[in-house]
Amino acid sequence: MLKNRVDMIKFSSTIIDVEGLNDELIAENIKQIAKENQIDLEDLELLYVSEMPEEIQGMTLGTQGIVLGPAALKSLSTLIEVLKHERQHIRDRKALGDPGAYGAELEQRAREA
Repeated sequence: MLKNRVDMIKFSSTIIDVEGLNDELIAENIKQIAKENQIDLEDLELLYVSEMPEEIQGMTLGTQGIVLGPAALKSLSTLIEVLKHERQHIRDRKALGDPGAYGAELEQRAREA
């Protein structure tokens, strides 16, 4: 059973401390943070990949889920922004009926969300 999120992921003004936590536990805690911030991830898989390149904050798995890396955890506001952005990509792809849709229009719509 997970401990309270506050015990697991500690926020400071600029970073989230995940030292000693495995990727699965980090993902479970991110799901809790999303829920607390009214970001609906109920129908999605959420993965955290500690080895994701620093220049990539997050990405989607078509319409099935979201993958986040360490760059998404720079701050609470960054994490929330990335989750909303990637969630919007999934909504847009579902609306288009194309799980592989990508491009400038999708990026613009996600930025506006």
